[in-house]
Amino acid sequence: MQELANDGGKDVATERLRVLLVEDSGPVTERVRTLIGDLVAIEIVGAVTTERGATEALAATPVDALVLDLHLQQGDGFGVLRFIQRQALNVGAIVFTSYDIPQYRRAAATLGATDFLHKSRDHDKLGGALRRLAAARSRRA
Repeated sequence: MQELANDGGKDVATERLRVLLVEDSGPVTERVRTLIGDLVAIEIVGAVTTERGATEALAATPVDALVLDLHLQQGDGFGVLRFIQRQALNVGAIVFTSYDIPQYRRAAATLGATDFLHKSRDHDKLGGALRRLAAARSRRA
């Protein structure tokens, strides 16, 4: 799906950033949908609750970005990040977790996460992180 964006007086077509939610809590998934649902350039393409669900979705669905919890119903977000690295996927990953532990931050950054946000204190930063990914993607296009 394309939409028009204004670029210094001229309109240019931009594609929406396709986002997969990887979260094991239904209420948190709905909260994230609400937080980012009104962002014009964002399209939520699905939500999964397990590492396997995430890797299968990444293999089957065009995805530009993940909002990724680290603790899932089965598996974990680190396994998803490793899958992205092994497959050399061009997918931005925003870790959105309740486990703000320095070792987790370092591991997520090493595995390519673009942002590391705490669910309860950084929820207002999620939209900005997604907008940065969308801007970086449009610069590459």
